[in-house]
Amino acid sequence: MLIADAISEINGARVLSADHTSGAVIVDYDSEATLEAIRQAIRGEGFTV
Repeated sequence: MLIADAISEINGARVLSADHTSGAVIVDYDSEATLEAIRQAIRGEGFTV
């Protein structure tokens, strides 16, 4: 699964931009999602935050 897919499964979070070359992801989220949930989704895909 891609990071974008993992993040999009979190209610209130969506990926605005993901660049595999630089390893950067820009995420928009509201109060329904937490930063920790987003971090866990990224770590769950084997990446560091």
